[in-house]
Amino acid sequence: MPISVPVEQPIDPNWWTLFNDPTLTTLEQRVANENLDVAIAALRIEQSRAQYDSAMAAGLPVLNGNASYTRQKASNVGVFANAPTALGASNISGSTGGLGSRRLNAFDVFQVGFDASWELDLWGKVRRSVESAGAATEASEEARRGVLLTKPRGGCA
Repeated sequence: MPISVPVEQPIDPNWWTLFNDPTLTTLEQRVANENLDVAIAALRIEQSRAQYDSAMAAGLPVLNGNASYTRQKASNVGVFANAPTALGASNISGSTGGLGSRRLNAFDVFQVGFDASWELDLWGKVRRSVESAGAATEASEEARRGVLLTKPRGGCA
């Protein structure tokens, strides 16, 4: 039984290009593009790259901001309707007592907030998760290469 020997460079998944046959190249590329196993492997690569980006983002500062605007005016029947007016005078609406909403001006409320936080990676949790995600991405890429090299191409499995 022959012993497996490691090689310096990985096997080219486009091995058929060695024959310099354009028809063979066209057929192999068409089959590879229509192979569901290859499509799934490509999606797994994209997924692992997204997880890598997420792991990288965990080491960055987090910035939060918010802003709000509100315009308000007191109601004639609200809390201020029964508040006493100055010197017992009647309000503009003609009823006795109370401020009435015609005397109260509308007012604007602006609120702005900003937060920034950053967690120090003292024990290397973020670094290790980035390394792990990078390794998972490499593994996904190699799995796709393996699918291209080993999966049957064509109608039967």
